[in-house]
Amino acid sequence: PDGFLDVMDRLRSTPETTVFVGDDARADIAGAGRLGLRTVFVERWAGQPPGAGVPTASVATVSEVPCVVEQWVCEEARQDVA
Repeated sequence: PDGFLDVMDRLRSTPETTVFVGDDARADIAGAGRLGLRTVFVERWAGQPPGAGVPTASVATVSEVPCVVEQWVCEEARQDVA
C-alpha cells in the first residue's frame, strides 16, 4: 500500500479520485482496493486466483479502460444533477 500512497501523494490525488489499472488481481487490485481506489482488472488470463481482490470493473484489454472511466464520470454527473 505504501507504493500506492506515494504515487497518489506525488500526483496530489486521493483514493476517491484515483483509478488503478492492473493485470494481477492479487498484487494490483487487492492492494489498491484496500486503500479505497476504484480498480480496473485487465483479464489477460482466464479467471482470478483464489484470494484475489474484487475489482470495481473488469476489461479484456487496456484499450477499454477509458470507456469504463467515462461511464463512471457520467454516472457521477447524473447523481450530482439529481
